[in-house]
Amino acid sequence: MRSSEGLIHVFGYEGRDVRVYCPYSQGYETHQKYLCKNLCGYWDYLITSSEKNKTKYSIYDDEKTKVFTVIISDVRVDDAGKYWCGVTILGKDLYTEVKLEVQPEKEEHNAGREKKLEDLPAHSTTAVYQHQNSTMRTIIAATSPVSEELTEVYQPQSTTGKTIITTAPPVSEELSEAPSWVSSVEGLIHVFGYEGRDVRISCPYDRGFEDHEKYLCNNDCGYSDVLVRTTQKTKTRYFIHDDKTRRVFTVTISDLHLKDAGKYLCGVTRLGKDPFTEVKLELKPDRCCNTLNKIHGDEEGSVSISCPYEPQCQNNFKFFCRGNHPSTCLQQAVITSKNRQRGRFRLMDDRKSRKFVVTISNLTLNDSGLYLCGVQRNSSLDVFSAVQLEVKERCCVKTINIRGVVGKPVTFQCRYPPQHNNGTMLLCKGDLANNCKDMMDQSRFTLTNASPNSLSVTITKLEAGDGGTYWCRSGPESSVGNYTHIHLSVADEAHHALLALPAVLLLLVIIVLVLVYKKKYHKK
Repeated sequence: MRSSEGLIHVFGYEGRDVRVYCPYSQGYETHQKYLCKNLCGYWDYLITSSEKNKTKYSIYDDEKTKVFTVIISDVRVDDAGKYWCGVTILGKDLYTEVKLEVQPEKEEHNAGREKKLEDLPAHSTTAVYQHQNSTMRTIIAATSPVSEELTEVYQPQSTTGKTIITTAPPVSEELSEAPSWVSSVEGLIHVFGYEGRDVRISCPYDRGFEDHEKYLCNNDCGYSDVLVRTTQKTKTRYFIHDDKTRRVFTVTISDLHLKDAGKYLCGVTRLGKDPFTEVKLELKPDRCCNTLNKIHGDEEGSVSISCPYEPQCQNNFKFFCRGNHPSTCLQQAVITSKNRQRGRFRLMDDRKSRKFVVTISNLTLNDSGLYLCGVQRNSSLDVFSAVQLEVKERCCVKTINIRGVVGKPVTFQCRYPPQHNNGTMLLCKGDLANNCKDMMDQSRFTLTNASPNSLSVTITKLEAGDGGTYWCRSGPESSVGNYTHIHLSVADEAHHALLALPAVLLLLVIIVLVLVYKKKYHKK
C-alpha cells in the first residue's frame, strides 16, 4: 500500500458514533472511495462509496470539498485500531492511515475545571486529521451540549478573546450534516506542519452562519490583521474555501516559513462581536537532525541500525526511510513495524530495551547515505533520529587476470597481510565473495604457502568450465581488502596457438630485419 503524508487520528467514546473525514487530492472526485482495515484485502473492505450504507457504516463523498466521510455507529472498544481511507486508481490505490481510539463513557468533569484536549467531557469527540496533500495535523475538539438550545458567549475581539458556540448534535442520519463544534479554548485547533510545505486549517461554524463572511486573522484581529476572507478567495499565500454543506471553511497556507508559527483566529462576520475559534500553528524545519549516528558497513555484508525511543512510545508505530525530510518519511518508508520484512530490510522492535533495530543485508555501495528512524506521535509531529550509513567497497588487495589452456596447468599467486600467515586458506569461485563455491575439496586445485604473505594456487589439467571469477584469502574471516580477485579465462590449444601466431610472426619479422641490417652494415 502507498500511504499518504497524512495521518488521521479519531477519538470517540463507546456506544456513540464517530466520523472519519478523509480528504483527497483534486482529480479523484469521481473515483471510488472506501474504508478498510488490516491489509485492505478483499474481506477487509468495510464500506465503499458505491454502497453508501452498510449496517454499522455509512459513507458520503463531498466532491466539492474533496473530502469523503465515513460514520461508524455504536462504536465499541474493540473497534479501536488502524484503518485506511482509500481511493481507487489505476495501479496502487492511494491510502491515508486512520488511527481510531475508543474510550469507555466517563462522568462529566466539574464545570470549573480547566479542560484539555486529552481530558474532554464524556459527551465529546475529538477528531484529529492530517490532509492528504499537506503536511499538517489538525486536532479539533467537539462537545455535545445537554440541551437543544443555542448558547453563545462572546468576549472582546482580541488574541485572548475566545468564543463558545454550543449547539446540540445533529439528529439526522444524513451525512451532509456536520457535527456540532465548540469554538473556545476547549475546542482549540492545533495545526502541525513543516517549513516549505502547505497546511490546511479547517474551521467549523454553527448553523445559521452559512451566508456570513468568514476569515482567518492573527495578532489582535484588526482590519490589517485579516489574512484572507471568503470575499477574497485568494491572497498571495492564502486560499480560502467555504463548504456550506458541512459548515466548515478551510484556509490553506502555502510555502510555510518558521515565522508563520503562532496563534491565529478563525472568524465569522456578524452583527456585534464576531465569534472566533483559536488556532495554534506549530512548525518545524523539514530536516533532521542536529546529531547523526554514523554507521559503517561492508559491501555485500549486512549492517544493523539501532533506533532508540522514549518509554511512552513503546506501542507507537515505527518506520524507517531514506533521506532527510521528516514530512515525507512515512510515505517513503522502506520498512515499518507493521511490515517487518521487506526485501533486504528487516525491522525488529525490542520494547524492553526501548529501541527498534533495522537490519540491511547484501549491502551495496548505493546504500550509502542518510536515513531517518521515525516514531509516530498521536498528538504532535512524529519524532525522528538520523543515521548516516557508509558502505565500504569490499574488493580487493589485488585483481589478477590469468589465461590458461585446456589440458595444461596454471599457477597464480594470492597475496595477503603477514598477520594472516597462519590463518585458514580459502579459494572459492563465484561472482560475489560472500556467495561463492568452495574449491578447496577439488582434486585438481592445490594451495600452498609460497612466501610469508603469499598463497600459491595451482590448477592442473584445465577444463573449459574452469574459467570465471575466483576469490582467495588467508585469514579468520572475510573483511574489506582481505581478498584477491582473480579472473581466469581458458582457451583450447588450437585457439591458444592462433593467439600465439601473431607473436611468432612478429618475432620472425624482427629477426629478418636484424639480419638485413647486419648484412648492409658489413658491406659498408
